[in-house]
Amino acid sequence: MKEKNIELIETAPTVYLSTIDERGYPNTRAMLNLQNKLLFPSLIPLFNGRDLHFTTNFASQKITDILSNNLASAYFCIPELWHGMMVQGKIEIVEDVKLRHSIWQRGWETYYPDGVDSIDYVVLRLKTEKMSSYYQYRRFDIEF
Repeated sequence: MKEKNIELIETAPTVYLSTIDERGYPNTRAMLNLQNKLLFPSLIPLFNGRDLHFTTNFASQKITDILSNNLASAYFCIPELWHGMMVQGKIEIVEDVKLRHSIWQRGWETYYPDGVDSIDYVVLRLKTEKMSSYYQYRRFDIEF
């Protein structure tokens, strides 16, 4: 099942990231799946099978949520295969300039006009503590 979960992470076109707002409610939004091998082949070496990376704008609600509560979850799915996986853990803002530069993709100036060193370009890391998945009606859990 581990192989199927890695395959899901590497092929799902979108990942849904949930953070917790100041009232304790989840905020869920679709995000680019930076772990997708076809969409982001240059990022394959960064994927370790446990930590997940995302990018966002500093002014986004995600940042407000994370600064007050660093618990988060991510959900990957391919509905037509009856395959889904939820990842839970703590999310953090990445300060490592080298990592920020290695994740940067050409064309992202659309989102971050000031480029890779823009204060508005933020990289997030979700450090996985638990995975729960299902694949064709079978459930699988891993705790780290």
